[in-house]
Amino acid sequence: MDNTINKLVFKLTKSEKNYFIKFIKNKEISEPFYFQLYNDILKKGVISVDDLSNDINKKVNLKKISSVKEQLLEKILISLTNNRFENSQIWRIYKDINFIQILIEKELYSKAQKYLINAKKIAYHYEEFELLLQ
Repeated sequence: MDNTINKLVFKLTKSEKNYFIKFIKNKEISEPFYFQLYNDILKKGVISVDDLSNDINKKVNLKKISSVKEQLLEKILISLTNNRFENSQIWRIYKDINFIQILIEKELYSKAQKYLINAKKIAYHYEEFELLLQ
């Protein structure tokens, strides 16, 4: 069994783990299976197929466990990406550039101009001029 998800969970910093928990609680109404898997990995250190199928009350059969693992991996990667967007000035500039491109495609030029001004201000402050050339 591939242990990529185990390695990733244990390489998360404390702040990344906290952000992941907040990220999931903001996105999900009830506790999803992949979050149960995440907690299981933190508690036991490994993924045990037998324990997992018992812990999830047999709602997920063994065929779906790999799907749940993939969901967990994807959600962790999305939360890490969002965390970096919020904590890194370079990522904030990239985010603004993406917003600008979308707004221009939707012909919302005045709003795109506001994001461009903001991106320029951040880029000049942190001397990330090459990002503006995109």
